This record gives sequence, structure tokens and C-alpha cells, in this order.
Amino acid sequence: MKKLFAILIIFILTACSGISSSNDPKSAITTFTISGVNTKTTLNKTVEYSVDVSGENNNVSISGNNTVNHLQVSGQNNSITIEKTAIVRNISMSGESNKVYVPVGFQAHITNTGLKNAVIEK
Repeated sequence: MKKLFAILIIFILTACSGISSSNDPKSAITTFTISGVNTKTTLNKTVEYSVDVSGENNNVSISGNNTVNHLQVSGQNNSITIEKTAIVRNISMSGESNKVYVPVGFQAHITNTGLKNAVIEK
């Protein structure tokens, strides 16, 4: 009876812990971090991912047919280009004078809490 009670307590604690796991490796979204100064990066991935761009004067390109769950842009004077046919679901911008270039008609949920940041259609 004590073993059954101990197993029941462990089960309840595990269910309430907020920790989840998945046997499907594609369900975990990887975040790629680009930081530093004056870096140039092209992202071209076959799985959905997130991107965190910080630092200064970084130039990042998200290739077509990529799916980005969340693009976080901070720091200063970073330039991000989203190519045609790429999907970016959410864009969060902070920092100062960051620019995200998107194809004409591009749609995403955009949050901007910084200064002089811009999303520019081209």
C-alpha cells in the first residue's frame, strides 16, 4: 500500500511540474542566436526555428521556404532580410535603429518596444 501511495504522489507531482516531453524530435523549436558586431549570416533550415539577433551592425538573411516561429531583434543597427516565401510568425523588436526587410504583402504579428526600429517592405 505504501508503494502505491508513493507512486501516486510521484505521478501527481510530475503532472503538476510544468515539465513536458515529446518523443517527436521535430516538436522542439531550436533558437539560433546571432550576436556580436558586424556579422553576416544566412539562415537556411529545413525545420521550424526561432532567431534571436542582438549586438550591433549584424546582417541576417532568412532564406525562402524557411519557417521561423519567433524573430527577436535587439541591440542597434541590425539588418534582417526575410526572403520571399519565408514564413515568420512573430517579430519582436527592441533596441534602436534595427530594420527588418520583408517582401511586399508580408504578414506577421509585430511588437516594437524600441526606438527608430522599422519593418520595411521591399
